[in-house]
Amino acid sequence: KRLAHLNRRDMDLLRKDLGEGLPVFDIPPSNCKYVGCLKGKMTENPHNEPGTRATRKRQLVHRDISGPHRRSVLDGYQYYMVFVDEYSRRVPVISLKRRCDAGTGLKRYIAKVRHIEELRCD
Repeated sequence: KRLAHLNRRDMDLLRKDLGEGLPVFDIPPSNCKYVGCLKGKMTENPHNEPGTRATRKRQLVHRDISGPHRRSVLDGYQYYMVFVDEYSRRVPVISLKRRCDAGTGLKRYIAKVRHIEELRCD
């Protein structure tokens, strides 16, 4: 019932196989101005500029939380917080029993490494 803005070439292939019931397009493929088609095929322009990377340890650290996991391991810990140092690619993991313990886990990590210039979180 729904073709999810299928491209013209695939619609023509379906029409050959299925025959009746599919719409016929009188518009050349390069001139399609249907808003749904344009939104469905919309892409981001390529990034020509190289991204800035960290040049020293703990200059930029990414944090993410994973969980809850079905099986709790290590005394009931169901969540894990990971910190990825962009420069060294080191990935320490801190176990959490509840998601709301993320603040405490962050404090433990900062106390351990002593200094972070920039922290990015999802």
